[in-house]
Amino acid sequence: MEEAFVAALLAAPALSDLVLTRIWWAQRPQGSALPAIVLHRIAGAGVGDVMDGHDGLHFALLQIDAWALTYAAAKTASRAVRAALASPTDARFEGHFITAERDDLDPAADGKPTLFRTSLDVRVWFLEP
Repeated sequence: MEEAFVAALLAAPALSDLVLTRIWWAQRPQGSALPAIVLHRIAGAGVGDVMDGHDGLHFALLQIDAWALTYAAAKTASRAVRAALASPTDARFEGHFITAERDDLDPAADGKPTLFRTSLDVRVWFLEP
């Protein structure tokens, strides 16, 4: 699911034009360019148990963080993620629900710039064999 989800996001030109290929799971490489997207799988499970076995339906609760050097750039990247989710390019992704959105910042330290973040909590339904 992880690789397919990144590929589906990058297939949206509005997002890939902003972040190029800068979408990572769990951690953004130190010193990498911005804006960038960091994905975290918070929870998930297979839910498609039926009488004759598992039908492959799963859900994942994802935190999707859009990082940038300005608040406006973080919001733009987050909105591009929303648009990418609204038009999935991979049929395995059955649907999504944005359950929360929040804005935050990482204060400057040791001469580093302040970074801005917009986070989306998204419940994603997908098929996986």
